[in-house]
Amino acid sequence: MPNPVIISTNPLLHADPDVAVSVEPFHAQLGNQQQQVEQLNNIVFTYSSGNSGKKPLWLLDGQHRTLGMKKTSEHTTLGGEDRSDQPIPFILLHGDPYDPSQLAKIFTHVTSGA
Repeated sequence: MPNPVIISTNPLLHADPDVAVSVEPFHAQLGNQQQQVEQLNNIVFTYSSGNSGKKPLWLLDGQHRTLGMKKTSEHTTLGGEDRSDQPIPFILLHGDPYDPSQLAKIFTHVTSGA
């Protein structure tokens, strides 16, 4: 895959008690102890039962790549390789600087620049 997909947390749900996204440090087991791994994080999604279809993430760039990866599972009988469970590299835009207008600018830039 040539480029990572670009994902953002949904700024419209920032204060919504039914949906939460947090970025937490990643820890690896080394012998009998765990150690934090620099530059790696876990992304934790929390939903309440009243989610009602709220979307905590927006896919800004890479819609066709992710759909294509999903569709590979349907074409293995034609000699294709199922890549639907392969990791997809991504960039996560998360935090206060990413309001809807800023994300719209990023979306416009990456889609028109291609």
